[in-house]
Amino acid sequence: MTSVWLVRIGGSRVDASLGTLRCLLSVALSARFMIFANHILTATAATFYSIRSSASVRPPLPTGYPTLVAYNAPHLPSPSTSRAHLSSFPPPPPTPPPPTSMSFDSLPDEVKASIRANQQKQKEKKTTKAKKQRISSPPRPPTPALPPNTRATITAREYHKEAPYRFKDETVPPTLSSVPLLVNAARDPTCNISECSYFQFHGTQAELWEPAFFAFLAHSGFFVITDEVDDPLPELQPFYGVLTPAAFEASPHNRKCLKKLAKEMAREGSCPFKLMDSSADADRCWAALEAYHGERNEHNWLSRKYLAAMEAATAKRGVNYRLHIIEMMSGGEVVAAEFGFSCGNVYTSLSGWCKRSKERLGEVQLCLLGRWLFRSGFKFWSLGHCYVPEMVYKQKLGQLVYERGAFLDLLAEHAGPFVGGGAERKFGLEVEGAELLLAAAGAKLDVDS
Repeated sequence: MTSVWLVRIGGSRVDASLGTLRCLLSVALSARFMIFANHILTATAATFYSIRSSASVRPPLPTGYPTLVAYNAPHLPSPSTSRAHLSSFPPPPPTPPPPTSMSFDSLPDEVKASIRANQQKQKEKKTTKAKKQRISSPPRPPTPALPPNTRATITAREYHKEAPYRFKDETVPPTLSSVPLLVNAARDPTCNISECSYFQFHGTQAELWEPAFFAFLAHSGFFVITDEVDDPLPELQPFYGVLTPAAFEASPHNRKCLKKLAKEMAREGSCPFKLMDSSADADRCWAALEAYHGERNEHNWLSRKYLAAMEAATAKRGVNYRLHIIEMMSGGEVVAAEFGFSCGNVYTSLSGWCKRSKERLGEVQLCLLGRWLFRSGFKFWSLGHCYVPEMVYKQKLGQLVYERGAFLDLLAEHAGPFVGGGAERKFGLEVEGAELLLAAAGAKLDVDS
C-alpha cells in the first residue's frame, strides 16, 4: 500500500502531494511566518515519509495549522499495479506507409480523361468569373517619349538652385509693355535676369491689381501669388509641371483610381461624385478655401483681393482669361474644390482643398478633373510647381517637367492671342462622375459584372 497525504479544510478532505501542501501552508500563513512554516514542513515531511502501513505513531502538529492526516489508502493502486494497468492497453496502430507516387501517363485512360475534364472545367470557371468582374477599357497607351528640354522629375534643391534670385526695379512699371521685356530677358541664359524667379513691378495698388495687367501676366506664363503684405508676386518659374492627355491616360495611378471608381459604379449602379463649375458663387467657395488653409497652413495666399482680380479679368471683354472654381459633390455636399483659370486651350491650377477621408477624395477629384479637362478640349494642364517630394502627387498624375523656355513655347502655341476674344468656356456647368468614367475613347462599362 501507499501512504497518502490528506488535508482537512473546511470539513472536506483533499488528496495532496508535498508540493501542494507547501502551497496551501504558504497561503494559510502570513508573509512574516513563511520561512518558519517552511522549516516546520521540511522537518515533519521527513518523519511522515518514513511512515508505512504498520505505523501507529503520528508526530504532533503545531496548533493553528490545517489538520494533516497520513493513513493507508487501500483503494489507490500501487506503482506495480499502475504499470500493469497501462500495459494492458493495446499498442497504437502502425503508421501507414507514404503513398507511392504515380506518373500521369501510368493512369488508366478513363482516369486521365476525368482529370483533364475537371481541369478544363476549373479553367472555364475562372475565365467566366474574370469576365464578369472585368471592365472593358481601351488598350493602355504607350508612355510618351520625353520632349526636348523636359525631364521626368526634379528635386526641390535642383528647382530652387536654378533661379534663386528676385528681381525688383523701381523703373519697371506694371504695364502690358513691361511684361514681354522681362520674359525675353529671363529666357536669355546670357542675361543675369535668367537667374531670377520672382519679378516685382513698381506701381500703385490699383496699377498692380489692374485686371488686364493681372490677366496678361498669367497669359505670358507668370504664376502669380501674393507676398506678406498681400501684394501680387509674379513668378516666372525655372521649371513647370505639365500634364498632357496622353501622359494622363498612361499614368498607372490614374488608371487604377478611375478603374476602382468604375468597379464601384458597376457594383452600386451609380457614381456618387459630380463635378460642377461654381465660379458664379465665388464668395462661398472662397470662404471654404480660406477656412481650410487658415486651419492647416495659417495662411491662404489666394486672398480675397486676388479672387476679385480674377473675377474682374474674367468679366473684362476681349481678354483671353477665365476663372474656374470646380467643386466635387458627393451625397449633396461639397467634398473638394479646385481654383484655377484658363487661357485658350490651357488650364492652370492655382489652389484647392478637400475633406480628409479614407476614400482619398483629393485623388478622386484630380483624376475626374483631368478627364473633364481633356475631354473638353484642353491641350495641356499646367500644374505649377513641380518639385518632389513636396509635389509628388503631381508626379503620380503623370506630369512632365518643362524647362522655362520649353514651357513658354508650349504656352504660346496653345493659349492663343491675349487680345481679340475672351477665353471660351470649354466645359459645361456640371458633369456626372459616371459620364467621366466612360469619357475615354472606346471605354465601356459592363454593368452586369
